[in-house]
Amino acid sequence: MHRIRFLSVFTLVVLLLGICSVTIAGSPFAVGGLAQASNVAAQTAGWQVYQDADYGFTLEYPAEWKPEITIDIRDPHPKPEWVLRRYTFIGDLGGLDIDISAAQGMDLSTWLKWVGEITAPFPVTEPNAKVAGYPAVAFAEKGVGVHDGALSVFVSDGQYVYRFWYTAIYSEDGLRAYQHILDTFRLPGTIAAGAEIPQPVIQKAQQVLESGNTPMQSCQSVYNQGCCGLSSTYCSTYFPCSRLNGVDKGNCTWYVCYQYGAIPFRGNAGTWWGQVPTYASWRRGTRPQRGLANIAWWGGDPGHVAYVGDYQGGEQVTISEMSWCNSCGRTRTIPVTDPWGYIWRATGPTRKGEEPENFGQ
Repeated sequence: MHRIRFLSVFTLVVLLLGICSVTIAGSPFAVGGLAQASNVAAQTAGWQVYQDADYGFTLEYPAEWKPEITIDIRDPHPKPEWVLRRYTFIGDLGGLDIDISAAQGMDLSTWLKWVGEITAPFPVTEPNAKVAGYPAVAFAEKGVGVHDGALSVFVSDGQYVYRFWYTAIYSEDGLRAYQHILDTFRLPGTIAAGAEIPQPVIQKAQQVLESGNTPMQSCQSVYNQGCCGLSSTYCSTYFPCSRLNGVDKGNCTWYVCYQYGAIPFRGNAGTWWGQVPTYASWRRGTRPQRGLANIAWWGGDPGHVAYVGDYQGGEQVTISEMSWCNSCGRTRTIPVTDPWGYIWRATGPTRKGEEPENFGQ
């Protein structure tokens, strides 16, 4: 039986001091020159400690964030690319996923290259960082929207590979929180020694923030406020709604997430196809699956996705969709061969969401 314990930071310190003297060394995230050690200490006061009994790691996280296990695959013979477990932390500073995969006897660089051949190549595969005393790989990516971006850090203890995936960069406070989580992460038999992240990665994350602060952007990304009159805390954390001149104008990824209730994919629509092999319950193919809800997928950058509610066969397929900074939704029937491919969950969706009142605008 899976057990998770939540301890206050004070309680954990008392327990540790009863055994030995432990020092947690931090390396404040240098964003805009604001991250002084005193500021980090003030920001992280009252944080909780997440301690997992199955994989044995601990870390500190903001008390207002809501942690949840959103993927849990228990297979005695897992594929290296599968995410065996995902811990999702959602709060007002963004969304953080911690994905755990089996190393399968490979070192971190070899594993990243192996999985990259199956899914999509990672921009960095050689260690350039350090987390919990282990070599790590870190990189930042820019998304399609004004505030969109992702920070990824991979670290391996030889048995498992851990990915810290911060997929929405909201603020400097969010970046500092991400760094503090990395600083306090530790595995069995180790102490949290602080995380060392390359300066170019930090600078790229800063550029994402600065682009979001540019005044009078004609089309902006809006997080945590729903989309086109619909509401989903989960989807609004990971996928923004576009807003043009103060009016919501949709987002294809937000809409597909909403229709499914929740999805494991992150980032721009064009990257979803490559992510499919990492999720054991999801499939992809050139034709939609009869009797299941499908995701119609178009590649490219940023790509596009649409929702197929109930395909019953034939050479036509009816899709519903939103479009970035263009439309809160429309329904159309297209040739089944128009999309580049289809993605579906083998067990089907958890629910079908509603359409917004201004669907078609």
